[in-house]
Amino acid sequence: MTTMANAVLYVIADVLGVPPERLNERSSLLTVPEWDSLAHLNLIATLEQKFGVAFTATDAITMTDVMGLLNVLRQYGVGG
Repeated sequence: MTTMANAVLYVIADVLGVPPERLNERSSLLTVPEWDSLAHLNLIATLEQKFGVAFTATDAITMTDVMGLLNVLRQYGVGG
């Protein structure tokens, strides 16, 4: 896993209040009970602040799993 992916996992873990070891690139709204709609909004805001990006509403809809988050961040030039 890349350094950027690890950083994203730690952000997700912090926002959701779960140990980072519980998360992997396949974790999603469907597999992590703590990842509810409010946590999703908090996660998006935290990622925007941490990585200096501004997501669109379409981005938010596609960011429902770790891979989706990583893909959108890469589209904004985060992590190469």
